Parts: sequence; C-alpha cells; structure tokens
Amino acid sequence: MRKISGLLLIILLFAGCATELKVIYPFEKLYKIDFTPYSQKGFLITPEKYTGNYESVGLINFTAMPGAVYKEGKLKLNPYYEPGRSNQFIQNFEWITDSISFDKVLSRVYEICKSMGADALINFHNETVSYPYTGIKNPTTITGYSITGFAIKRKDK
Repeated sequence: MRKISGLLLIILLFAGCATELKVIYPFEKLYKIDFTPYSQKGFLITPEKYTGNYESVGLINFTAMPGAVYKEGKLKLNPYYEPGRSNQFIQNFEWITDSISFDKVLSRVYEICKSMGADALINFHNETVSYPYTGIKNPTTITGYSITGFAIKRKDK
C-alpha cells in the first residue's frame, strides 16, 4: 500500500509541473516561391511537365546544407551544485548554425542549369532536409534544402 501511495504522490508532483496553456493566438503562415526573377530572364521553372518540343539536358538533384560551429554559450546554473563542493555555474556549449536562404539555393540551381545549357527546369520539387550528426559527444541535426528537377532546352520558345 505504501508503494502505491508513494507512486501516486510522485505522479501528482510531476503532473503539477506541466505548464497550462491559456491562450492560443491566431496567426497566418505563407509559403511561397517566387519564380518571377527567372521568368523575366526567359527561364521556365515549373512543377509540371513540359508539353512542347525540347532537348534533354540533365537531371538535377541539388542539396545545400549550412555549416555549424560548436561554441561556448552563456553560463548556466549547475544542476548538481552543492555549496562548497562544486561550481554553481557551468559553461554551456551549443551549436551555432549558419543561416541558409532558399532563394540563394534556388539561384544556385538556376546557375547550374544555365551552365548546362538549359532554359527550363521542369518537374521541379523542393523540400527541407535534415542531416543528423550522431555518434559524437555533441550530437546535432542540421537542416537545409534540396531541389530536384529535369533540366531541358526548349525548342519551340
């Protein structure tokens, strides 16, 4: 009986630690890719197939990942602090990840397609990709972008 009452007490203590959500604010979220800068240069990017005459140039599968550096962060309170026996504060280390812009990744894919002689990228598909760095003392996951498609040169432009 003591074990059950002790277990119930522990459960009640942990249940009381949960944060109570009282308000959820409305928000809007827009995800868009603007192809206008490329269309103005005569370059077509579309998730659709191209029904006109074209010459195959090549398949594109491009992934861009940001770099990261493991650096000292702010001091944090030592959870094992005992007066006179250990440090009250410990140095916190964290991964600082470079920023990566989808617009720059798309621009890079455009440059690659143009260098191959293409004037269109059809069957365009993009997604965010994550790469985990595990099996190390300080694991992390880095997130970047992947773009795939079929580069072509349109004959009936």
